[in-house]
Amino acid sequence: MNNFGRIEISPNVITDIVLESVSEVDGVVGISDKTSKVEGINILKNLTKLGNVKFVDVELGETECVIDLGIVVEFGKNIVQVVANFQEVVKKNVEKLTNIKVNEVNVKVTNIVKTVKEEEGNV
Repeated sequence: MNNFGRIEISPNVITDIVLESVSEVDGVVGISDKTSKVEGINILKNLTKLGNVKFVDVELGETECVIDLGIVVEFGKNIVQVVANFQEVVKKNVEKLTNIKVNEVNVKVTNIVKTVKEEEGNV
């Protein structure tokens, strides 16, 4: 609360900050998509293009939050170090941009992928 009224930040804002933080950490390829335990629902989501919901859950209180998410890590990188770096960046960005204390950033590594590096001579 300030002199002009109440300020409320949506959990979607926290999610957007997490998504933007991906590009800041070497070795994080992206945020995992949420998947259903029922294969038929997964097929339906893919057909309707509604399946691109990212695996980021934000539990938000008035002054603090807990973030649960899934990420994809680049093959060949130290997974533990990549995750630790990503947790730090997410915590720093959320706290800096929202003044909301981040109690936890719980990360599940759902996949590793090889990235294709383009050769510098090719156009």
